[in-house]
Amino acid sequence: MENLAMALALALKHIEVREAEMDCDNDIRALEDIAAHLRLADQDSRNAVEDAFRKLDTPELIEGIGLQTNDG
Repeated sequence: MENLAMALALALKHIEVREAEMDCDNDIRALEDIAAHLRLADQDSRNAVEDAFRKLDTPELIEGIGLQTNDG
């Protein structure tokens, strides 16, 4: 749960401090940090994130950030 919380906090922090002038490199670094924390989360948390992507009709992001599980 700690890694899931950290990923969410990183996402919200990035959105909060993002300025229109920021380049895509900053966005990519933030997404990589978020994905790294999600990959370290426990299986139940990763499953919950996968479910959330499916509910948002973006299942391609599951594999895109490295969350693909053996059963999903």
